[in-house]
Amino acid sequence: MKDSATDKLAILDIKARDAKGRHLNIEMQLFGFAALPNRILYYWAKLHTSQLREGDSYAKPTPTISIAIVNAVLYPDVNEFIQHFQLRSASHLAELFGEQISIYLIELPKFKL
Repeated sequence: MKDSATDKLAILDIKARDAKGRHLNIEMQLFGFAALPNRILYYWAKLHTSQLREGDSYAKPTPTISIAIVNAVLYPDVNEFIQHFQLRSASHLAELFGEQISIYLIELPKFKL
């Protein structure tokens, strides 16, 4: 176990593919920290870009889904304990840029039975 938020310890880190061929990255963090959203996006990008090699078609990559389970509240103004982030138009939220990026954030302290 970690003694403080600055100690490093990997609790859960799973890279997998589902039946539809989508790439999944699942991780769990005991502590939240300001740069955690950047870290989640970085690992999403690494997994997504690993699908292409030189000469491959840009149509080749399947969607990449990151699921981050954190024992902290990163977005205190949001009541839901599960948030789903996608890339959308800022002026027309209904317009999805593509289905390649999907990030789920699960904030455990918000979960109520």
